[in-house]
Amino acid sequence: MPKKNLYGSLVIGFVLLGGGFSPALADGNATGVSAEAPSVSFYAGVGEGAIGEDPHAVHGTQTSDGGYVVGGKSLDAGGAWDGFLFKVVPSGFSGYLNLQEPGEGNQSYAWSATFGTSSKKDGVNNLASVGDSVFAGGFISVVDGSQDAILAKYSSSDGSKIWEYVLPEITSGLSSAYEVVSSTPDGGLITGGLFDSAKDGLEGFKSYGNPISGKAFVAYYSSSQVSSSVAPSSPSWRKDFNASLTVKGVRPIGSTGDFILLTSLVESPHIPSLKRLDSQGNLLWEKTYPTRSEPTDVCVLASDGTLTGFAFCGHGGKSSGILDSYLTVVDLNGTVRWTREFGDPAGGVGKFAGISSGNAKLIYDESWGIQSTADGGMLVATGTGIEGCEPWQGSDSNQTRIAILQECVVDPRTDWRGMITKFDANGTQVWQRVDSFMPPEGGNASSSACEYVVLLADGKILSVNDEAFGVGLLVLEPEANATFVGDLLASSGTDAGNSWKNSSWMGYFLSFPSGWKYHSTLGWIYSIPTSLDSVWFYDQALGWCWTSQSAYPFLWRHSASEWIYFLKTSSPRSFYDYSDNAWKKL
Repeated sequence: MPKKNLYGSLVIGFVLLGGGFSPALADGNATGVSAEAPSVSFYAGVGEGAIGEDPHAVHGTQTSDGGYVVGGKSLDAGGAWDGFLFKVVPSGFSGYLNLQEPGEGNQSYAWSATFGTSSKKDGVNNLASVGDSVFAGGFISVVDGSQDAILAKYSSSDGSKIWEYVLPEITSGLSSAYEVVSSTPDGGLITGGLFDSAKDGLEGFKSYGNPISGKAFVAYYSSSQVSSSVAPSSPSWRKDFNASLTVKGVRPIGSTGDFILLTSLVESPHIPSLKRLDSQGNLLWEKTYPTRSEPTDVCVLASDGTLTGFAFCGHGGKSSGILDSYLTVVDLNGTVRWTREFGDPAGGVGKFAGISSGNAKLIYDESWGIQSTADGGMLVATGTGIEGCEPWQGSDSNQTRIAILQECVVDPRTDWRGMITKFDANGTQVWQRVDSFMPPEGGNASSSACEYVVLLADGKILSVNDEAFGVGLLVLEPEANATFVGDLLASSGTDAGNSWKNSSWMGYFLSFPSGWKYHSTLGWIYSIPTSLDSVWFYDQALGWCWTSQSAYPFLWRHSASEWIYFLKTSSPRSFYDYSDNAWKKL
């Protein structure tokens, strides 16, 4: 997505003043928001400030206290890149607002952090939350001028760096990077990216480019490595996939212990490949999808808590020259169920109000992130707009080319917009909304694109946006018919405020769509219970445990085949172990 398009802006301003563009000729939805789409809770803009010049956000995650951490890259003093991340705690936010640097007012972000060396390439590609920590995966420049994959652990509360781990290059002088990081049900991290890329092969990641060479890898870090205050010396295991260029997405498959891996093959035009891995990274099956182009993200689908398949998104040009987004859904064995192409939305706010769907040859639709919903559907994050009018310029007499150029210079979509689309399990579009940041002090919409979408613990939807002025955080209210039947404990709990729930028998907890919960006394547990009075959960120290409304605080430990008693008032946690008649702090 182009952040600034001077040529397009100048020409559009001239033609609009001359009356050459008439929204009255447009058809379709005037606002770009379908009737079923959730409403805006708030849209926050963050300028350059402490996160660096020209920041480009690409990813985000929710923290245990209900805040959001966003990361990406920005320009450093030498004109190259730094990695950045910052945290927002959305207290009382509403409408359009500009967030200030910490300490500059009530409406500010909580903290920021950057890393990198001036005039060198460094960046954040992906984020994950585990417990009260945030993990940033990306790349950092080293002394030989190449880049190494870096995984850094930060405190969620204040942004202080706890440790950083640099994955060594296998071959000196070549580059590597983490492109994806995801938390796992056992409290670990599954990561992926590329290695053996040319020294200058990291043109970029996500919406600011693709690496031009390399081989894909996956690396797993255990819960003990993740929770430690000391950086790991190596992953618990690593697997390389030399026939793939890089890893575009990796997710745990529920609580099965397996992973679904989305890679981009070396052969142009970045053919997608899905791979199912077991808990040690061994390949169970692999499928390629040659009719699809550049892949960007993958998610695991489930309906009412039952796994149904996988979905991956991306975008690619056709022989006609049209670049649209695509969405493909496969079953648990990788067989295609359906695929959809979409884009070219009509309508919008401000200068986009009432516009038609436009010329498909001009408009690019690029999807970057996907999240599954509890009803078996999915949310797709997209940027939509015109890459620029320059390709259509020329002195030849091609009337088609001249006509397209004339369309381009009067079309306001040379400023991009963010788009979120909801599809159901059968591929039907449920709703769509196209948004632009409207400055609260007045003025017109500027260029924007949705880079990633997060389904929040309270059912709200976070869109991480790249804005012409910096970073945008668009938060939507929960869907009107949103259900959480896959997690009956969360759906039945009473609202205790600030996204916390209260179970009448298990107590207070903060629930996340991934299945992780922060319990007020037990701490972090993983559980997606399908019963109101009986719960299996995973605890990093105890392993898998079972309890019920009639048994709690007695817990059955599956691995040890024994009962323990949890003293709910203890801190640190105390358990009575009946096998050796002793209290233990676990």
